[in-house]
Amino acid sequence: MNKKGFTLIELLAVIVVLGIIMTIVGVNVMNSRKKANINEAILLENSIEELGPNIYSYEYLSGDRGEGTFYTEYQNLPTVTMDQAEGKGQATQTNNSLIIKLSTLKDAGYLNSSSIENPAGGGDCLGFLRVYKTTEGPYFEGNLCCSRLYSTNMYKRNPDNPAPKDNVDGANCAWYNKTESSSAGKIIDSLSNNFN
Repeated sequence: MNKKGFTLIELLAVIVVLGIIMTIVGVNVMNSRKKANINEAILLENSIEELGPNIYSYEYLSGDRGEGTFYTEYQNLPTVTMDQAEGKGQATQTNNSLIIKLSTLKDAGYLNSSSIENPAGGGDCLGFLRVYKTTEGPYFEGNLCCSRLYSTNMYKRNPDNPAPKDNVDGANCAWYNKTESSSAGKIIDSLSNNFN
């Protein structure tokens, strides 16, 4: 009886081909997952931004008028062009804006939680709502930074050149913790509206 089987070289060739296929599939799956996580971060950021018109409608039109309120601080903002607010052309003067932190949005009932889970895991995203007074009316910008995944400044403000995509680390997100500095904008610590 003549038994034929695979030679060692044939078995090694099959293993090498399978390894190459698995590597290609694995890389594509990881890239797809990262893109999905970035898209989820963008959706979260857009959700923050979409709160802007509601906040403006209530706070500016019928909210408190005292010192440090949204109404008073918005009135005191310098007017900028839409291009400046969107960060096009001339560099945006960040101190020409109001900043409403996630915790303030939560306290007023606009959000259920003051933390947003990082879609890629590893903690929470940092973020806030920025409001500009433009020649065309209020302009709202959600800002979000999710460690090792996504940052508004890298993707939204610079969509044609978002590099370094893979280097959104805690150091890059540190600016979001420093929003109390005067150069970041005027902080609004409380809102009149309270849905709680």
